[in-house]
Amino acid sequence: MEFNLLIVTVIGVLITVLFPHVYGVVENRLFKESGNTIPSGHFKWYHVYLGLTFGCNAFFAYALTYNVWFAIALFVYSPLALDWVWWTIRNYDFKKDPEGAPEKYNGETNPWHEQVDWDNYGGFEIVGCYIWWYVFAAISIILFCFSLV
Repeated sequence: MEFNLLIVTVIGVLITVLFPHVYGVVENRLFKESGNTIPSGHFKWYHVYLGLTFGCNAFFAYALTYNVWFAIALFVYSPLALDWVWWTIRNYDFKKDPEGAPEKYNGETNPWHEQVDWDNYGGFEIVGCYIWWYVFAAISIILFCFSLV
């Protein structure tokens, strides 16, 4: 019985970790960011949905592992994973079909990050990628390390 529970737990944890990556592929290929912005004027209601989805995913991870650090790390890591996958696919689309790719991305012609991108919240300098990617990655690594203790 314990062996079966361990297998279910491992599979469940893998699903929670892979979820934002799969969601990034699905978002890039099926969904388009649209709709009204929330009162901040920057983020959209869609991002509230994403936050709730990632929160549920983190809660599921906590229910499987009873590890609050792992759940928080997964919650912080999820938007980074989704965005990284989404932008990697976008970059690939532009390398594969430079003329056709802008049609997929609302006429945008940049294959990778630019300082003026709306998701470069704060308009920070681009250092290979968005600064928030580095921040979320560092926080995620620290939290994942805490989850191992």
